[in-house]
Amino acid sequence: MMLLWAGLRLGELLELRRKDIRGLTGSELVTLQVRRNAQRMEDPDSHKQVMVSFDTPKTDAGNRDIVLPKTVSNALRTHCRNFVADGLEALIVTTTTGAAMLDTTFRNRFNPVKKAAGRPDISPHDCRRFYGTQLVTEGRVSLEEARRLMGHETVEQLLDYQRAATGYEKRAAAALDALVPPVTMNEKKTTPKKTGDTA
Repeated sequence: MMLLWAGLRLGELLELRRKDIRGLTGSELVTLQVRRNAQRMEDPDSHKQVMVSFDTPKTDAGNRDIVLPKTVSNALRTHCRNFVADGLEALIVTTTTGAAMLDTTFRNRFNPVKKAAGRPDISPHDCRRFYGTQLVTEGRVSLEEARRLMGHETVEQLLDYQRAATGYEKRAAAALDALVPPVTMNEKKTTPKKTGDTA
């Protein structure tokens, strides 16, 4: 849900901690404060793959606050109450032992879920694309506002994420139709003049 409805990069999700979440104990909408990123790297001593935390997101524009929809806010509260350790530094997404989860482990868990949903073709990053598209088509936010929520540095990056959904032609017409004031047409039938009339 967090990838679909918050548009987080996978590294941002895997580095999200209790201290980054506002509104967990209340009933208002939850706000995520995206301030860090995690990347998989090789430990120079053990030569094992580990997740390394960075104190900055992927880009400067990646520092952002995201307000979650009500349903997602409530789901995150339940998840934190049941599955997340106490303490501000506790990671929101972990392995069953409470360790930081590798992105490869996340993908291995994501694969059966996407197949069960009938979408074996999607990746975690496609969820981010979905979020960006929904912001613009359904979220009633400007391109600049959507750019900020996505953590992109330019609007052009956001536009690269856009997907043309089916039925966009009718949606565009309906949106414009709502702006057109009522028009009263003259119902009186007139006969066109014939060529050569001298009226």
